[in-house]
This record gives sequence, C-alpha cells and structure tokens, in this order.
Amino acid sequence: MPPRPDRTSRRWSALVGVVAGLVLVAIAELVSLAFSSSSAPFVAVGGAFVDIVPRALEELVIGLFGTWDKLVLNLCMVAVYVLLTALIGRVSARRPLPAALALAGLGVLAMALVLTRAQNTAADVVPTLLGTAAAVPTLLLLRRSVEAPAGVREDEAGAAWRRRRALVGAGALGVLAVAAAAGARGIGAGRERARQIARYVLPAPRIAADPIPPGAQVDVEGMPPFLTPNEDFYRIDTALAVPRVDPSSWTLRIHGLVEDELEMTFADLLEEPMVTSHVTLTCVSNPVGGDLVGNATWLGTPVRALLDRVGVQDGADMVLSRSIDGFTASTPLEALTDARDSLLAVGMN
Repeated sequence: MPPRPDRTSRRWSALVGVVAGLVLVAIAELVSLAFSSSSAPFVAVGGAFVDIVPRALEELVIGLFGTWDKLVLNLCMVAVYVLLTALIGRVSARRPLPAALALAGLGVLAMALVLTRAQNTAADVVPTLLGTAAAVPTLLLLRRSVEAPAGVREDEAGAAWRRRRALVGAGALGVLAVAAAAGARGIGAGRERARQIARYVLPAPRIAADPIPPGAQVDVEGMPPFLTPNEDFYRIDTALAVPRVDPSSWTLRIHGLVEDELEMTFADLLEEPMVTSHVTLTCVSNPVGGDLVGNATWLGTPVRALLDRVGVQDGADMVLSRSIDGFTASTPLEALTDARDSLLAVGMN
C-alpha cells in the first residue's frame, strides 16, 4: 500500500483535482459553442436541478434573491463542484485509478444530464466527452508533479520548491481554464447575434402605430423616457443559458384543436402582414416602483390573424406555447383573439 501522504501533500493533491475539474469545464464550454447552449455541462446540470426542485423551494429562492437567483444557483454549483474535485484530488494522492474513475464518472453524469435537455441530441454530449477526456490525464499528470519520484530522497526545501513549481503550473492552467469557460459563452452569443442581424432585414409595417402624442414624456428628474431603449429594457431569463436559435432552421407550428395545422419558417413569418404597436410589458414579480417594466414599439404580426387562419375549434380555451429549450407558457385564447395588441413580434423599437 502506498505510504500515507502528509497534510501538505493532501492539500496539493486537492488543488490538482480542482485544476483537472476546471479543465473539464473549460474545454466543454469552448466546444459547446459549436453545439446547443444547453450542451455545456454546468447549464445541463443546473437545468436538471431546477427541474426536480420543489416548487415551494424555487419560489422561496426567487423571493429571497429576485433576479440574482440564477447567479446564486451557479455559485452553489461551483462550490459543490470544487469540493467534489478537491476530494477526488486528495484521493488521487494514494489511489490514482479510483480518483481518475471518479472524475470520469462526474463527466458521465454530466453527459447523462445533457441528454435530458429538450433541445439536445446525442451529439450534444461531445463537449463534455472531450472535456472529460482531457481532464482525466490532467489529473494523473499533475498528481505526479506533486509527489517525489520513486526511490529519490528529498529534503524539505527540495519538496517545497517542487511543489511550488507545480503550484505555479497548476494555478496558471486553472486561471486559463476559468477564463476560457467564462469567455466562451459571451463570445459565442455575440458572434451569433452579429451573424443573424446581418442575415435578415425586418419588413416595414403595413399598419404603423399612431405617433406618441406630445406631453407623453414627463419632464421630471429621475423619470425614464416614455419609450424604453432596448439596452435598458428589463429582461428575465427562464433558462440558465439563453438558447441559441438559428433562424434558418427555426419553425413555428400551430397544431392541436385547429381545423388546419400551420407550420412556417422565419422567412415565411417575415412575409406576413406586419404592424407596429406601442405596448407596455411588466414582469409578474415587479414590485410597486420597480424597474421590471418598460414601453416599446413592437413590430410583428397579429396572433389573432394566424389563429383565424388555422381555425380554432370549439372547446379550445388556451394556447400552449413551447420554446426550443422546452419552456412552456399558457395564454388564455381570449387574450390572443380580442382587440388587444397581441403580436408575434420580430422587432423592437
């Protein structure tokens, strides 16, 4: 049996485990740019956790942290992940094979949870698979760097220097891993937005909204503009990572209790008669005096026109909308078919 490592060795071994875990996440995040946004392991694990959390606990967390709830969840996941990988690193000091299998097991678990996400396919496990394939040898190689070579006696100064050198290398690798993981998502989102904006030109409305009358803007210090700029408009994300939607493959399908099912592409949607309307949106969680509310001029096609086309059958009273990432929302049929400005919007301000 290998000799029991001293306390200092165990600490260094824990660091090795954390760095190997960071390598897994960083590579998976980078590779996930070529796949769905929920192919990243942390996004998949977080989404699966939210799915099983009791509704009462979810509402309690939202009530306590508000719009910071996702950040709190991410920080909790990071803390648990660091503890698990540190434990794996400590185990590697005496039992490298079980530690390597445990790290691989974390990767396999993450891949299984990736497959639970609505928009994912079997190919979406590739990012985590590659991250795991890089993390396991990283664990084993770094582990060897913090232990004395077999048959070599080493004084305390030599051991300290060797470990310090390993710490610098491991620390640099860890920083690079964290930076890559943090930057990957933002880089991919920005690149995709620019590509989509360049591809499409929004049509002019056939019916334009009436001009905003003079005096609508109240000239009082601290009063926001009547029309909220896009960059200041509140946004509430229902997912841990915003889904990446390719307009060229996106489709809208209206089916269920209808006479004629309808399916259209984004290009088809842009051919529909468009109108503009000044509409106020507010979050259901917005308190009195809160900032989760805003006005905008929206460009879109009336939902009631699409529902008239498919012929809603008697007995239908709700419209169930489902997004690409599996999120669903129900809307009373009356709210979509009466004189209110219910739009399938494609443009804002």
